[in-house]
Amino acid sequence: MINANKTNNETQPHETEPSLRADSSQQQDQQVIPSSAIENTNKKQFKKNPLREHAMIISQYGLLLCNIFVIFILLWQLRHFGKQTAIFQDQLENGQRAWVTLKQADHTEIKEGRPVGVHLIFTNSGNSPALNLTININIQFRSAPVPAPMSLAPSSSQEPSKGVVGPHGDFINKKTSDAIVTKKEIEDIKENKGRLYVWGRLEYDDIFDKHHTTEFCLGSQWDAHSLGACTNNNSAN
Repeated sequence: MINANKTNNETQPHETEPSLRADSSQQQDQQVIPSSAIENTNKKQFKKNPLREHAMIISQYGLLLCNIFVIFILLWQLRHFGKQTAIFQDQLENGQRAWVTLKQADHTEIKEGRPVGVHLIFTNSGNSPALNLTININIQFRSAPVPAPMSLAPSSSQEPSKGVVGPHGDFINKKTSDAIVTKKEIEDIKENKGRLYVWGRLEYDDIFDKHHTTEFCLGSQWDAHSLGACTNNNSAN
């Protein structure tokens, strides 16, 4: 009996060995992957696609063109905005700056042996004062109109006086001719061969630090004390 049990016990391990070997071989078959299969898989994953590359290049160029177009639009808008700003600034200045012009002019009676005097009224029709205003007035009997550009007599002083005219304000300037009226000058006026001419230039600055000039030219008639505008030399800026 003892020998039989031993024989049975000794034979049991031999019955289980084939199954253990089969399991281990299956595990090895499942775990081992050929290197060639891995290489083929990687090649497929990283294989270049020409269509995809072309599409990416085209999209990049398209994005670059879009950026260039956007920059062009921005530059155009900035330029347009600058022009609009300049126009608005000019409109603002023109609406607020000083505008000095000649409003009324007449002269005293023309008599032989006496000088003739003129009476000029200027007005500032602007909405701000005219600064550093200077004026140059010339009086002369002439047989021909004042040429353009008209010549102005030099100022009597080295530094002419400068004035200020408020908005919507008037100022008067009176001047007497340096020479007395002669008999011939009176006869020329009566025969329409000559006239009394008054011309000059007025200069001033506005509140925007811009310089302006007003030029005027007037001529007389024998039978009237008023002075009418010449056909030239009348301007304002």
